[in-house]
Amino acid sequence: MFDIGGAEIIVVLIIALLVMGPKNLPKVARTVGRFMGHARRVTDEFKSVIGEEIRAMEMKEFQEKQNAAGDSKDQESDQSAGDDRATNTDGPEADPDRKENPAQDNPGDNNSRGGHDER
Repeated sequence: MFDIGGAEIIVVLIIALLVMGPKNLPKVARTVGRFMGHARRVTDEFKSVIGEEIRAMEMKEFQEKQNAAGDSKDQESDQSAGDDRATNTDGPEADPDRKENPAQDNPGDNNSRGGHDER
């Protein structure tokens, strides 16, 4: 974070000892340590919140791209399916939505005789 070497720290400690005195130096060191710890926690929390927001934005952009790509593929397949339906007019394959079996009209009815079960 700061470009401070060992020699600079020793000089700062000697000056602090002369200014504060040996009696108050431990109290000041504890206060500075607490402040540094608190500052580190705040910056770490800030970094994590920013990182989460960046990841959320990237995920949103990714999903939007996927949806856009999926939508264009769906449109292409719908167009090609529409072309196939228009050109294929012979036989039961002409209308893929047409049901061959009348029992398929009511999917909840497993029995073709009106829904009565003879078990």
